[in-house]
Amino acid sequence: WKWYFLKNSLNCIFDCKYCYLKWAFKNDIPVFFVNYDEMKAQILEKVDKMQNNEIIWFYSSDYSDNLATDNLTSFTSEFIPFFDWFENVKMEIRTKSVNIKNLLFLKPSKNIEIAFSLNPSEIISKYEIKTPLLDMRIEAINKLVEAWWQVWIRFLPLLEVENYKEIYEKFLSEITRKIDFSKIYSVFIWWLLYTKEDYNKMLKKEPYLDVLYKLEDSSDGFVRENREVRDYFYNLFDGLIKEQKCNRCLDD
Repeated sequence: WKWYFLKNSLNCIFDCKYCYLKWAFKNDIPVFFVNYDEMKAQILEKVDKMQNNEIIWFYSSDYSDNLATDNLTSFTSEFIPFFDWFENVKMEIRTKSVNIKNLLFLKPSKNIEIAFSLNPSEIISKYEIKTPLLDMRIEAINKLVEAWWQVWIRFLPLLEVENYKEIYEKFLSEITRKIDFSKIYSVFIWWLLYTKEDYNKMLKKEPYLDVLYKLEDSSDGFVRENREVRDYFYNLFDGLIKEQKCNRCLDD
């Protein structure tokens, strides 16, 4: 497998307090690149170098939320039919947006994964400013599943907030009641993770962000939630998701 980032825009219209985009660029102004033909040509160069049976992934929305701005950029109508021509060439569109109208007018592609980031309502309202409510995201997920799109769910970042065990247990009970996980392609769980240098940059940008002070240094050079908290999340999600027979991605 090989992985590449498809960087077609910079900065996000949402304001997630923990997001690395807060320090990644010189300013937080959204920037959109419109040279789609050149992007496609570069993708074709990578595809032409593929080995037999090799799989290539292109990750979009790591520097913005492509679905949220799709009405402006026409990203999905430009790139989804383009990726549909290939074998073993995949693209993930990660999103918190419920702007799925254009997707519902497109033919579902075997090469496209729509990956929704989910968190409890308490987390969304406090830390994921301007993003859609949890119920709105769940509704969008179910509509795409019904339309035969391949949907992934990303539980991230898992946060050690006050009463986090109660909050996340109620959250998982809710979503497993409202989403048919047997139709979800994969599930991924993750928490806040920064290099030490990036962590210090985040502290300068968000000096009053409480969850940053819950993290601790690790021997591998990263700053993350402590092992006890991570083990709790492992056990919680593993127990509730395993029976749905989803692919589960963990960090170790």
